[in-house]
Amino acid sequence: MIRYLSEAEVERARPTVREGIDLARLALVALAEGRAQLPPKPSVYPRTGAFSNVMPAYVEDVGHGDQLGLKWVSVYNENAARGLPIINGIVLICHTDTGLPRTLMAAGFLTGIRTAAVSGACLEALAPADVGHVAITGAGVQTRSHLEICEELGHHRLVIDPAAHNVAAIRCYRKVGFRPVGVMRRYWRDPSGEWRDGLLMDLLAEELES
Repeated sequence: MIRYLSEAEVERARPTVREGIDLARLALVALAEGRAQLPPKPSVYPRTGAFSNVMPAYVEDVGHGDQLGLKWVSVYNENAARGLPIINGIVLICHTDTGLPRTLMAAGFLTGIRTAAVSGACLEALAPADVGHVAITGAGVQTRSHLEICEELGHHRLVIDPAAHNVAAIRCYRKVGFRPVGVMRRYWRDPSGEWRDGLLMDLLAEELES
């Protein structure tokens, strides 16, 4: 019997942020030591501006039994105009002894916390102990996931500086909990050479909105 986990069920079953970082570290070490298989991902291009990737992987037992599975992800840029998600994916987990499918699960939330957990493992291993700033580029799911990682690693205050005219990005940052601090006049120069204003926003760890 194949079990299916929806996005909501995956989120309820998630590990803690600390556990996610530790699991990512174990997987990265296994890959470096040759105890994991992660071949290059093939892609197909069914439509203009669209592609799909498949990402199979196998990892030997790193404390939770050996694991076999894959992720299928499709990116359709035109879905935005259709009112549909641009990125969609699913994860398949199989029995390592028989290859039989065990679980299908939605990949959206899982991808968000997995990507951030890998960043956390790398920050913990490679960043200097007295690091003063962490930069996050972008908005949305990855911003939220990486903010959780930063909080777990002890970064108590985060700042971000979108272009003052980038209404969509500012809206996303507000949803997470960032607050405007002030406008930085003539802060950056666009490709035409014109100076543009930036908006300084900050967020304290305890203000992160769920």
